[in-house]
Amino acid sequence: MHPRTRTVTFAAFVLLFIVGGAGALLVSFGFAVDLAEFRIVRTGSLYFDYVPAEATLAINGAPQKKSSWRLIERGMLVKHLAPDTYEATLEAPSSTPWQKMLQVRPGEVTRTSGVIIWPRSIPRETIASNIRRFSTTKDGVVTTDTRGNLAFGAFPIRGDTIAMADADSSLLVTREATTRFLIDLQNPREAVNLYQLFQSLKERQLKLPGAVAVKWTLPHPFSPSKLILGTERALYSLDARKMALEKIADATSTTAIAVNGREVLVAERGGTIIAADLMINTVSYIAAFPPLAPVLIGEALDGAAILALTDGGTLLEYRRDTGATSTLARAIADFAVAPNNSKLAVRGKDGTLSFTLLKDSEENTQEKSGMGGTISCADGGAIKMAWLPGSSRYLLALDKNGTLAACEADIGIPQNHVVLAEGVANFAAQNETLHLLHTDGVLEKMELSVR
Repeated sequence: MHPRTRTVTFAAFVLLFIVGGAGALLVSFGFAVDLAEFRIVRTGSLYFDYVPAEATLAINGAPQKKSSWRLIERGMLVKHLAPDTYEATLEAPSSTPWQKMLQVRPGEVTRTSGVIIWPRSIPRETIASNIRRFSTTKDGVVTTDTRGNLAFGAFPIRGDTIAMADADSSLLVTREATTRFLIDLQNPREAVNLYQLFQSLKERQLKLPGAVAVKWTLPHPFSPSKLILGTERALYSLDARKMALEKIADATSTTAIAVNGREVLVAERGGTIIAADLMINTVSYIAAFPPLAPVLIGEALDGAAILALTDGGTLLEYRRDTGATSTLARAIADFAVAPNNSKLAVRGKDGTLSFTLLKDSEENTQEKSGMGGTISCADGGAIKMAWLPGSSRYLLALDKNGTLAACEADIGIPQNHVVLAEGVANFAAQNETLHLLHTDGVLEKMELSVR
């Protein structure tokens, strides 16, 4: 080789080494060269948490490889991305792909969590037929057949309607005409007249004479063998196995009661909210709202906010820290707070679904408090909604056409949703089990196994 050629070749390799080394050094420190504008920019990252773990991820169509030592993990981190908007796609065999446009910001990790790549077909198991209504309990499903008979599995249950059933409680309250019966599903053959039991315990243990009607029965948040009982003027706790009654608080004109975490909330016609903390045994009387008659109350932000839905469809919020009351929405039929208290979903009287972030999202770092929007789902008009247990990303919505779908409550584009079943009259989600009552009276269960 000619000496000059050798010198030029050596110089070229040196230059290539310097440029390549500089580029590698820039990348290692979180920088990249923007060739479009010929400038150095700081990079960002995308993090995804999803199920199933074996799903594949593509960014702008380019497959991303998960490190072999991380194959058992649910998540994937994609680093060294120039600031821009990227199309992310998650796919799994025999499943509906998930897509989202995500923005990468300099020096930040954009987190997207709780994503489910839903199977196109989920196996179902038939539980019963000729069913009109059903309720889930801690011990199983209670059904009402087309003849009006109640049953818990093979056991007939006294009563003609279900007054209280809860997925975390072993107690069931039924109604027959004006009489309520208390049934412990550990022994479903026995039914106790709740009115007579309440009057007896109230007079013998609390020394409170006089007949009082029980208007509300709710599950106790700590014990599956206890009930919360509400009359128009008082709140009680009943231990059904020890046969013990405790008075929790006095009231004047109760219109609604709700159990939220450790508290029982009582709404009164004058706008006062009674908050009974069952853990530390304290009672607070809060002048939270103007005179109204709430039909539904609840808590958000881990108890920092109290929500009340009036009979006219106005959704109000009271902030305990500031004492301020505000109107969140109007013409509302129902509302539901996400499991982690980060989002509020509302169903309008016209069947539309929307959501609002109550605090910065833990599942998407680009979702900040106050953001929200319409949930593009339930095209036929939603008649029922519920958050998927354990998820603040997916809302289960049943429309008037009988279509049940899992819908993303997310500000990103597109909003992903999947149809879970057709011809559905009612549904109930309990952990990873979804019970479906079809319009033909067939009751099925579907194991979601999505976490």
